[in-house]
Amino acid sequence: MSIQKEIMNTKLTSQSCSIRQYYPAFYKDRQKRYYQYETRTFNEQMAQYSGDYVEAQIQGLNPEYPFDYTTVHVRFSDIVRSSSAISYEFDNYKVIDIAERQYDYVRIGAKVRAMGSTWLCINPSNMGNEYGKAIIQRCDAVWHYLDFYGNVCTEPLCFDRRLMKANDSDAQRATMITKGYFDCKVQYNEATKQLFTNSRLILGTSAYRITGYSDFIQEFTEDENSVNLLQFDVRYEEPNSVIDDMVNKVAGGKTFAWDIEIMGSPALKVGEETQVDAKSTRTAEEHSEVVVNTTEHPISYIWTSSNENILTVDEHGMVHGIAEGTASVICNLEQNPTKTAEYEITVAGDASQPHVGFRTTIPEKLRLFEEVRLSGHYFENGEPVPEATLTYSFSGADQSAYTAEVEGNTIIIKCWGGSVKPLHVKTEYNGYSAEFDIELEGI
Repeated sequence: MSIQKEIMNTKLTSQSCSIRQYYPAFYKDRQKRYYQYETRTFNEQMAQYSGDYVEAQIQGLNPEYPFDYTTVHVRFSDIVRSSSAISYEFDNYKVIDIAERQYDYVRIGAKVRAMGSTWLCINPSNMGNEYGKAIIQRCDAVWHYLDFYGNVCTEPLCFDRRLMKANDSDAQRATMITKGYFDCKVQYNEATKQLFTNSRLILGTSAYRITGYSDFIQEFTEDENSVNLLQFDVRYEEPNSVIDDMVNKVAGGKTFAWDIEIMGSPALKVGEETQVDAKSTRTAEEHSEVVVNTTEHPISYIWTSSNENILTVDEHGMVHGIAEGTASVICNLEQNPTKTAEYEITVAGDASQPHVGFRTTIPEKLRLFEEVRLSGHYFENGEPVPEATLTYSFSGADQSAYTAEVEGNTIIIKCWGGSVKPLHVKTEYNGYSAEFDIELEGI
């Protein structure tokens, strides 16, 4: 707020301007009412004595942070008196007055949390009141959707019952009369924007298709960024058991998959360390892609061991052999721990004894045109012997499905097609050997 505005407020009210007022820049030309300070003070002091006085969390009271919640005290009151002539659920619509004097603006589309429910501001009164005032509607349904990582998220919805709208001249009109159309309101945000393309909802045991998606109704005429409330209709249709996740109530939820592949050496010695890595593949609406770590969608993993008496693994995927035996390295996606994978590793012998092994990550499989470089070593007393030259042999897979080049102790394997049998790689030196399998995937 400008200094001139604060000075004007001081002159009008003859009171201190130490209390900051929160409202959008568009309201800078709004004039202050006489006795507004006294009115706000009275409301703040006396609201607590009303029977409908509650504590609430409201979004957007500071327009600079429209999705942050602020805890305030409000009065809930009825829009009209209850009567048999009212066709809607009487308690689903209320008028709220904010007690705290510094808030005289309520953002349309803002969520209000109070008395166990989430409400939606559908009609604020921001121009003619000395304190924050708005008509709110109770959210009486929830939309379930998946975020980027496959977590089930929810967004509250407001529905109006409009069964009389089921009069479309459609072949399914008998079904529509039973289930009908419904009007819906929801906050317009990053999640609900996807309703434009993901145009189906699972509500209860039924599916509904979105029609009349209206994302153009602006709070301020010349500000395209002031679309805060999304409105549309939904029409009943039969759920699709092939793609719809009816357990989590996510339309098309079965088309989502998140697969984690752990890459590393399947064997190590007692006292030896080896690095394992993870790669994620995300499938959404039948489109698969390898996930890369970005600022928008960061990817990180939680590493654990199935048996720390045999092997341990740190937060970076470094595995340490403790005792002879077999155990699994477990990898969970940190952003969604339900996405997990396991990789079995055998710990044998003593790392101080001579052996052949790998310190580079060995992939479980290679996809079409994918390439990997692996370096083997001959170890004595736990350290690689530089002058030791290993020999490699390859078997199992169809020879047309891969190429393998040997450069010293390093092999370069590239996948050119799928193979029923995995590629078996064996390396030897001075009577010691190590071997592993890699699956080859085609189109």
